[in-house]
Amino acid sequence: MRIGIISTYPPYRCGIGIYTKNFVDAFRKLGHDVGVITFKNCNYTDNRIKPIIKKHDLLSYIRAAFYIKRKKFDTILIEYEYGFYNVLFFPIFLLLLR
Repeated sequence: MRIGIISTYPPYRCGIGIYTKNFVDAFRKLGHDVGVITFKNCNYTDNRIKPIIKKHDLLSYIRAAFYIKRKKFDTILIEYEYGFYNVLFFPIFLLLLR
């Protein structure tokens, strides 16, 4: 199964990021293809981690939505913390994922 996750991710320090890393590791061990779409605030060494989103940049949300559609994930998991996402742009992002 191809799983796409939208979340924070280590080395960014937060509980949601740590949870996401544990989730990714567990599902990859089971043989699933897992990609993470995250924020442009850290350097990531895993090429399956895509830092695309900038909180105050609408175009980054649009790019993230098109990236997700292009990858044709079987399912998408959104780890949502109110303070991480732009409350004006996030609904547009969700509409683009439909």
